[in-house]
Amino acid sequence: MDVENWSAYILVLELDRVVNIEIRRRRLKLQPGIYFYVGSARKRIIQRITRHLSKSKKKWWHIDYLTTHNASKILGFILVKSSNGDCESELASRLNMVLEAIPRFGQSDKPRDISHLFKCSSDYTDCTSLVFNIVEESSCVEDVVYIENQVG
Repeated sequence: MDVENWSAYILVLELDRVVNIEIRRRRLKLQPGIYFYVGSARKRIIQRITRHLSKSKKKWWHIDYLTTHNASKILGFILVKSSNGDCESELASRLNMVLEAIPRFGQSDKPRDISHLFKCSSDYTDCTSLVFNIVEESSCVEDVVYIENQVG
């Protein structure tokens, strides 16, 4: 797989209990369940995935507050090869139509987007299939692959 051409990703994570986090004086209470986070890698997909998998890191992005929390487990990544540059906003917009958006989460650099974090109310298999199909049908997507996290 030529990793340099994968420009966006969707992190799939599970919260096994209620999570209360504070991000820059904003408090969030997230319920247990399956969540999808849309991000961009801009040719640094391996570095971004490796960073997300690390529990020990400086909390720089919103998602770091979840990936470092002991109630979260990364289940996998949907990697996206875009046919027209930045695909992140289109993917977030499409997920917003079918999943519960966590408002203003992870989209600071895309202020027109509602969110980049979404909760699914079904189980892992149904949620991942739904999101994968949505991504596959997006006009900006050239190729998509799911990589399941095999590590704890």
